[in-house]
Amino acid sequence: MVIKDRIRSRFIIIMVMMIGLASCTSLKSPSAVTSSKESRAEAAKDQALISKYEQIIGEPINMHKSLSLYKAIDSWMNTPYKYGSGVCRAGTDCSGFVCGIYKDVYHIILDRSSEDQLEKDVHRIPKSKLREGDLVFFRIEDGHKVSHVGIFLGNQKFVHASTKKGVCIDALDDTYYEKHFKAAGRVKTDLMVDNRGQ
Repeated sequence: MVIKDRIRSRFIIIMVMMIGLASCTSLKSPSAVTSSKESRAEAAKDQALISKYEQIIGEPINMHKSLSLYKAIDSWMNTPYKYGSGVCRAGTDCSGFVCGIYKDVYHIILDRSSEDQLEKDVHRIPKSKLREGDLVFFRIEDGHKVSHVGIFLGNQKFVHASTKKGVCIDALDDTYYEKHFKAAGRVKTDLMVDNRGQ
């Protein structure tokens, strides 16, 4: 009888402990549940954004590497063109837009004019070597001077502030841009180091 009582007592103690442990692990604070839902919602939103730009560009985008770039681009899309306005979402010109993206995404301060960006901020590279984030330069106006700049995205697409459409994505192999293409450049690594904390 004593042995049966001991076994029964131990069984009851073990059951109480298991119920107690199960209830502890299943309880989550309301803030943890909310945070988890917010994280899932944010992840779904980010995936939708990347999918949207994969459709526009026509090739896969590395979400982990490029998410901050596409979030920044999306926040600028359709901003009207305004010459000389600088970095302002109420209106921007091409070099102001490029400066804004580089500052926000890469923490790099570029020169303000497209001509200075070409001459001071980049190493020229062949058009065939372009990769995401490289700059593309155009000679739109008469003469040899660079007068327009954009940021290469991939699959011949680049984002820029167009005088007619505002901030938009166009194709380098479009007849107009092919005709006016001047140079491609990769931002110098010493700029990346010198301007990181600014």
